[in-house]
Amino acid sequence: MAHLSFRLTSQHEVIATEGLTYILQQSDVCRRAMELLAGSVGCNLPEIVSYRAEVAGEDLERPDVVGRVDTGQEVLIIEGKFDAGLTDNQPNNYLSRLPKGSEGLLIFVVPELRVEGLWKVVISRAENDYDLADHKELPDGSKCVNVGSGHKLLMISWGNLLNSLLQHAQRSDSQITNDILQLISLCDRIEGETFKPFRSEELTSTRIGRRHRDLCNLVDAITDRLLAAGSASVKGLKATPQRDGYVRYIRFGDDNSKVGGSIRLDYTSWVENEISPIWLESWEEPSVYLREIFKQVAVADGLAMQEKKSTVMFPLDVKSGQEFSEIVNCAAERIEKILQLVKENPPDN
Repeated sequence: MAHLSFRLTSQHEVIATEGLTYILQQSDVCRRAMELLAGSVGCNLPEIVSYRAEVAGEDLERPDVVGRVDTGQEVLIIEGKFDAGLTDNQPNNYLSRLPKGSEGLLIFVVPELRVEGLWKVVISRAENDYDLADHKELPDGSKCVNVGSGHKLLMISWGNLLNSLLQHAQRSDSQITNDILQLISLCDRIEGETFKPFRSEELTSTRIGRRHRDLCNLVDAITDRLLAAGSASVKGLKATPQRDGYVRYIRFGDDNSKVGGSIRLDYTSWVENEISPIWLESWEEPSVYLREIFKQVAVADGLAMQEKKSTVMFPLDVKSGQEFSEIVNCAAERIEKILQLVKENPPDN
């Protein structure tokens, strides 16, 4: 699957479903696995000989993946979703493409957290045109319903579908295994970037809001500790809420210092690096000497310093079980190392 880009773009759903089509087209094992999946919900499909992507129908609907038997009939249709909603054609125009008088299956593949909500919408639309019966929830959380006579509608998560293909491929020692692993990795990345519906327990709990406030309070407390010690200044600088966190800008030294940085709650860096929610970052365009100072402290403390195009930054420890004051003390001590080195080696030297 080297022909697929792993960049997350507005077309990430297309990239993922093209990858799925490629796997099903290339692997007898995976095609058989799909037939077994269909059989597990009571849909006994004939042998599918080909899979194609985005085959347009009479109403210009374009299912992501279509599986055909040797007669050309479309007996399996797959539609992949991440954060996109349903089109006007979904699911009813897709169901109408399944063969009359024989078995057929329409599968929606979606992020796990969207299964519950999106299934309700799909069912609501389908029951306008079709008789639905025998609603089932499978052990893995997948949903299934009979549609008319002989057809099934299934909703399954990307993780469950791809892991099923992976298990069959690994048992058969199939060469397609690496491609499936790559697609799993891609889907994990896409799901990490997409909106996840709130759970009831999140909306009825104050935990998330309180934790955000705690982190902002830590940033303020660390800044105040440095100001009280007289080792930093905030003259002319303002506390700044940002899209991905909260920032306190400081001057390294007195009110006239031309060197500085920020103590920041940075959700993006936290998600990407999985190290800490709070970071110390230099102002933009740091001099070589300031980069070296950051590097010196990072090496001494065993930190993973992040060098960006115009800034350098490293994490401030927030460890499990630490009290508020302990976090503030540890962070202030680390920043003081930077401030002391700046004091000993001012920019003009």
